[in-house]
Amino acid sequence: MAYAHCDMSSKNIQKRTIIHAKAKKAIIVSVAKACNYHARAIKHVRHLLPESVAQTLACSLINSRLDYCNSLLYGPPASTINKLQRTQNDAARVVLAAKRHSDAKPLLRQLHWLQYGSAFNTRWRF
Repeated sequence: MAYAHCDMSSKNIQKRTIIHAKAKKAIIVSVAKACNYHARAIKHVRHLLPESVAQTLACSLINSRLDYCNSLLYGPPASTINKLQRTQNDAARVVLAAKRHSDAKPLLRQLHWLQYGSAFNTRWRF
């Protein structure tokens, strides 16, 4: 049975792919903005919180959104991974009250957080 609304021409598929890519980019920008907003909010009250509470807040408010974005994307470009990795790095600096330009890799290790891009390198392949 042929469906009239299913146009599988190469031009139509290319057009849908471009629209899909733009929608992904908009979602990524939205997630990054939300995560940065929450990181700044935690930073304002960080001096009042013990490290464990700050880590719990960051995991629930920031890392959960990054995980959502991770499940949404497949094969993202490096610029996307970098944008989301910077967001995670900033969250680690806020939780550990580190300086703004300190190296984030040791901070991520100290918090037992994986780097954002590593999730894409360890996917199961069937």
